Amino acid sequence: DEKIAELSGSLKVKSKGGVTQWDIAADFQTKQLASRMIGYYTVNGPTHGTKLNLDYQFYGNPKQNIKIEGLYSERPMSYRHDLYGELSMEFTAYPMYNFYSILRNV
Repeated sequence: DEKIAELSGSLKVKSKGGVTQWDIAADFQTKQLASRMIGYYTVNGPTHGTKLNLDYQFYGNPKQNIKIEGLYSERPMSYRHDLYGELSMEFTAYPMYNFYSILRNV
């Protein structure tokens, strides 16, 4: 009886004072890959945010990491619609692809 892949994890939801947060933890493994993702996703009215950290290692290679952070807010008003967003990603394996961006209507 051989395992090809294994996925396990948990998702915990907490709400307090109008803020809801999902705590995320997941592990995924194969013969060639071991990975773990931890982080959270929050909703506070019109604002959504996330912070995720993915650690992974391919067999025979060093451990690597990907960090993802994001924020998005939308506020409709009678005469305009405000949008704001931020996204950043950092890669230890490919630092030339690291970036930080902002979206905002003017």
